[in-house]
Amino acid sequence: MKMDRMDLRVGEMARRTGLTVRTLHHWDHVGLLSPSQRTAAGHRLYGLSEIGRLQTILSLRALGLSLDERGNVITEEDLLITMEKMAMIEKHFSPEQLETLKKRQEALGPEAMRASS
Repeated sequence: MKMDRMDLRVGEMARRTGLTVRTLHHWDHVGLLSPSQRTAAGHRLYGLSEIGRLQTILSLRALGLSLDERGNVITEEDLLITMEKMAMIEKHFSPEQLETLKKRQEALGPEAMRASS
């Protein structure tokens, strides 16, 4: 485990939050809250980002939003965050630098990119 991460297995996440493992599995299945990583054996690992997302989901539930409504709000939030990141990247990197980064990403492949994050 990296020192700047807090990786929790699904059982620990359930215990700490008062949710059931079944609920977390369902939310992963429907794409509401997916783990950031999996162990070599396939066990779900939740990091700080997912814990923050879970707080948002639980807050929306407390406001009375349905599962579908929570998913819609989260999807919209994710889109805004992605747009902010794209704007930041375009502001700080030239088109040539972005092309170089794209070529490096393609050369490494998806597995190496996931392993490096």
